[in-house]
Amino acid sequence: MKKQHYALLAIVLLLIEIAIAIFVPGGTFIRASFGDFLVVILIYCAVRAVFDVDPLKLAVAVCLFAFAVEFAQYFHFVDRVGIENKILRIMIGTSYSTGDLIMYFGGCVTIYVIDRFALSQKSGNP
Repeated sequence: MKKQHYALLAIVLLLIEIAIAIFVPGGTFIRASFGDFLVVILIYCAVRAVFDVDPLKLAVAVCLFAFAVEFAQYFHFVDRVGIENKILRIMIGTSYSTGDLIMYFGGCVTIYVIDRFALSQKSGNP
């Protein structure tokens, strides 16, 4: 798959994430869980749009990054460092959930499998 395709996927996913944030009520499965599933796919596609990275290494790195952000929420990182900017607080998050870790893992496994065995095979890339 070409870098422009990953960029297009990242843009589409970003627009979906924005739509979820604006139009879907908090506490619903779509907003609370599916958005987490999609965000790791968005990050993965954004990185693949810019860098030639091994799909497995990238999937693991994105998952570890997402886990680190979630664990930062567990330790109330935004409050401890005094982040008051509303957008940054939303992006980093303020509440820990084990369910989020499961969704991050599921999203990373999904995009890895799709990329490695479907997208990359079509273009002849490993």
